[in-house]
Amino acid sequence: MVLCFVALFIQLNNIQVFKANSLANSPENPRVLAVERSQTRGSILSSDGVTLASSVLAPPKSIHKYQRVYDPYTAGLFSQIVGFDSIRYGNFRGVESQYNSFLVHHTRPATSLRDLLVDRTVVDNVTLTIGTKLQTQVAAAIDQAAPGVLGAAAVVLDANTGAIEAMYSNPTFDPNPLVSENLKTETKAWLTDLSPTLTPGNPLVPGTYGQVYPPGSSFKVVTTSAVLEKRPDLARMNYPSVPSVVLPNSGTPPQVLTNYHGGACPQSAGGGDLETLLIESCDADFAQIGQLLGAPTLVSQAEIYGFNQRIPLDVPADTVAVSNFRDHGQLRR
Repeated sequence: MVLCFVALFIQLNNIQVFKANSLANSPENPRVLAVERSQTRGSILSSDGVTLASSVLAPPKSIHKYQRVYDPYTAGLFSQIVGFDSIRYGNFRGVESQYNSFLVHHTRPATSLRDLLVDRTVVDNVTLTIGTKLQTQVAAAIDQAAPGVLGAAAVVLDANTGAIEAMYSNPTFDPNPLVSENLKTETKAWLTDLSPTLTPGNPLVPGTYGQVYPPGSSFKVVTTSAVLEKRPDLARMNYPSVPSVVLPNSGTPPQVLTNYHGGACPQSAGGGDLETLLIESCDADFAQIGQLLGAPTLVSQAEIYGFNQRIPLDVPADTVAVSNFRDHGQLRR
């Protein structure tokens, strides 16, 4: 009995003293949720001024005063970027989560003596670098070229600033049922989005940043830059026009890498230099160039481009997949 009282005393102090602040501010605390839903929340806008997410007065007889809504015309286009603010399933995704402290009511820092005498409680809006027009075009291209394909994805970047101008993957989802005042509606939508029989793939794990894909021909850019920076002599070589190449140390019988269209590349029978190989995307010749560069050079060059790192995005870090490229010891094997 004494041990039980000691354990109870320790736990009470742990909850009421040490964990008091974290529990009081936890997003899963019903009181925190009630306070948040009694106030407006900042809006999320596209770069061309379309309101993607906003707070509106909840229907009469609702438990809370305000409800989060997503523009039905853009909800599916931006759901994997914007995320959602759900009563039952929380706020752990997208911009809604990453910028939550700005979107909820908070105290603006004082910048003058006058600020100390006025109410500085504000909510901020968040504007994306992504516009609705380009996002719509990219989504249409993805859905048309890869209908039903799980996790087909595309990202458009501004090469000068690195700003993301479009980012879309399929399948996607509608966030509005996930923020419904009706918890049964939320539950049904959640289970539907996660059900492989009802929704193939997992729309809640974006193909653009939550999954990992082989880089394909985009890795030719990494290989080419490694040649120009580390082995410029390889850029001046003339490479033969071949349909395929046998890969060394690839088992018995060895594996054969064939050009995408199955024919010889480059198209000129006399072969071509590095620029020609890059323009015509010659897989077999680039495989040989990779062998000439060697594994350590390829790995170090890939890491300059962000391989083996978590790409910094304005979404929760734990939802971003870590890209990977094997170290040179593994590549040798």
